[in-house]
Amino acid sequence: MWKYIYKKSKWLHKYAGLFLILFLIYMSLSGILLNHPGLISGWSVPGWLLPPSYRTENWNRGTIGDFLELADGTLLLAGKKGVWRSDHQGRNFYSFNTGLPGQELYLKAHDLHLHQDIVFLGLERGLYSLTADDRWQPAAPGLASEKIVRMHSTPDGLLVLSASGLYFRPDHGSGDFLPLRAWRRVDEEKITLVELFFSVHAGSFLGLPGQLLFDLVGLIIILLSISAFYTWFYRKIRGWRRKPGVADGKDSGAFSRLVFKYHVKVGAYASTIILIIALTGFFMRPPFLALIAEGSIPSRYFPGIHDPNPWHEKIQNGIVDLSNNKILLTGADGNWLADWADSLKFIPLEQELPIFVMGATVLDTISPGLLKIGSFGGLFEFDLAHGRIKDLLTENQVTAFDPVRPAKYMVTARFDYRDRSFIATQEQGLLELPDLKPVPDFEMPAEINTAFTFPLWNFLFEVHNGRIFKDFIGGFYILLVPSGALFLFLLTISGLYDWLFRSYYLSHIKKRREKIRRKAA
Repeated sequence: MWKYIYKKSKWLHKYAGLFLILFLIYMSLSGILLNHPGLISGWSVPGWLLPPSYRTENWNRGTIGDFLELADGTLLLAGKKGVWRSDHQGRNFYSFNTGLPGQELYLKAHDLHLHQDIVFLGLERGLYSLTADDRWQPAAPGLASEKIVRMHSTPDGLLVLSASGLYFRPDHGSGDFLPLRAWRRVDEEKITLVELFFSVHAGSFLGLPGQLLFDLVGLIIILLSISAFYTWFYRKIRGWRRKPGVADGKDSGAFSRLVFKYHVKVGAYASTIILIIALTGFFMRPPFLALIAEGSIPSRYFPGIHDPNPWHEKIQNGIVDLSNNKILLTGADGNWLADWADSLKFIPLEQELPIFVMGATVLDTISPGLLKIGSFGGLFEFDLAHGRIKDLLTENQVTAFDPVRPAKYMVTARFDYRDRSFIATQEQGLLELPDLKPVPDFEMPAEINTAFTFPLWNFLFEVHNGRIFKDFIGGFYILLVPSGALFLFLLTISGLYDWLFRSYYLSHIKKRREKIRRKAA
């Protein structure tokens, strides 16, 4: 039986490995580089290397994440490509990024806010303010490495929400942004399964040493792929060139055998981490992401280094409702509510908000207890008191909301201008409500496409999650990563079985036969 399984396992390992060679190489290489965004933050990919769907049309693909109209009629749009300005009521927008980071990766803007006649801009990395000579300058050196997700004005100052904490600058004081102590009143802190799987997949759960270890295994996967192809190809070539009746030379194939020997050994020793990478990767993309999207474990079971800050990289959006004396935070591990004047003691919000798993892109108060919420799941009105959900694009009541299923209109922003209402969407771009028709008034500048580049980190992320292949294989791209992860798992298991069979079972049989021969002699 063991020999029969070995034959099947050997066949599976050989042909599954050959089939996966290119997949494993580009996934491993992209994964290694994604683990260290700071090293490649200054690099971008020219637009011609990307499929047509990555071209921007009608302000789509997250080009608009926020809107601000100034007192003199100036319009500012902010999003993935930084800030765009119009001095002519929406016509002739031009790039307005002077003073912002040179690395395109960190140019993504999340929030524009006007406070006491000063325009503030929250970026992927850092908080900036607009000077009198129309230049951006850092507004808070202490927040230079923070992802700024939202800002709110209060009667006493400016509240800034980063992905990892809350900061406040009083209107009368030193001008510094001071961290606020935000408590979480829960029986036990928990870690979402999404966070667990992502951190284990990258090795970051063990800190930098863990990332470097998983990088090394990624490099090993590349070498295993190359060595497997070399061994297979060499044997094919040798078979084609061998003349009938002529034996191979004494040293023929020595290097190939050496390569194969270390292919087997190194693969076996690295198999545990490869299996971890494959298993976690299987659940990191839809549709199987849905199986872990709402799960969590107590933080004490986290198998590695856990940041003591419970908000670390979890805050996605937030809003202060001063009329109700409340502050609401939406995050990767749930939604949290606190009294603004009660030392910010947050408790989990009992109601499930209609927010897509990637977070809320729109979060505004319509009236006390009534919220306007937008995300890749659509645009909704939510009644906090009764839990009622109304779809603002169809005006229909919603009985159920799926947080992992994107909507037809994936909303990135909503704003009003001159008694008109607009939404920006990921695919269709800028649309006017309620008809959901494109808006000709806000002319998109040609330079968005003519000078189009894409941050290398984002490019590698699109490659790693398979989305870049959508133009070529359609909706099947969604199965590329989980299918590849499943095959990698089977490939590793079969290779490990083959190694164990040859190293122990065949070795045992060989020793047993030698023992029998010695007795017979």
